[in-house]
Amino acid sequence: MTKAADTDSPYSLRPSTAEDRPVLIRFMAALQDVEHALHPDRPPGTETAEAHFEYLRKECAENQGQFLIAEDRYGASVGFILFMVDDFGGHYVHPDHRHVGWVSDIWIEPEHRGQGILDMMFAAAEDHFRALGITRLMLAHLKGNDTARDAYLRRGFTAYETILERKIS
Repeated sequence: MTKAADTDSPYSLRPSTAEDRPVLIRFMAALQDVEHALHPDRPPGTETAEAHFEYLRKECAENQGQFLIAEDRYGASVGFILFMVDDFGGHYVHPDHRHVGWVSDIWIEPEHRGQGILDMMFAAAEDHFRALGITRLMLAHLKGNDTARDAYLRRGFTAYETILERKIS
């Protein structure tokens, strides 16, 4: 179990278990609903959360990843982070930059945000990847999710690549 740097923190992280499946699907649906409100390509959480969770669980297992649950001092689940190793194949990136730590998904219940959980999650991801010899942590956020973007920028993330889209009519 991981505690926040402040030993008086009411929050901790632990690896998820099979018993966490319902809460992880609920969190995944909530995250999907936020993104659904931002972009029409994202279906509502009720339509996709369970299948997407199963997909991510498999990806996590196959790519040296972890699903961690954030809990409050009473053992209630208040969020999760999913991270795994990603590989930029091909030859367009220097070999020492091809393997990265990829943060796939993060959810923290709104009433628990701003209390150090995100920092604790990133520290756990960094520890995991550092042990694997990986030196870069990457993530993405959906355009319009300014709250997430601002939180990531405050924690030292910088823009790496921008993806643009255009409808074909």
